[in-house]
Amino acid sequence: MIEEQISPNWGLLVYPGVTRKEIKEYVLDSRWQEFRTSLLGLPSSVVFLRLIEYTRQFGESVPRSVQVQVTNYVNALKRGGKI
Repeated sequence: MIEEQISPNWGLLVYPGVTRKEIKEYVLDSRWQEFRTSLLGLPSSVVFLRLIEYTRQFGESVPRSVQVQVTNYVNALKRGGKI
């Protein structure tokens, strides 16, 4: 049986209107930095799933700080050619 590979929809993790000011304000949060560091070296599919889990822990009301952190991380992966 041939298994289909499903590409992660990274767009689910990009929130609108993130500003540089917000990035400076939120990305140095120690909890975020610890989580972000835990993603280093993992396959992109695992990173995607962990980021989804990270955002879903807040239910329907993902805090703006988390929206900014995750969006910035995903955009950095894009800029770096990782995704």
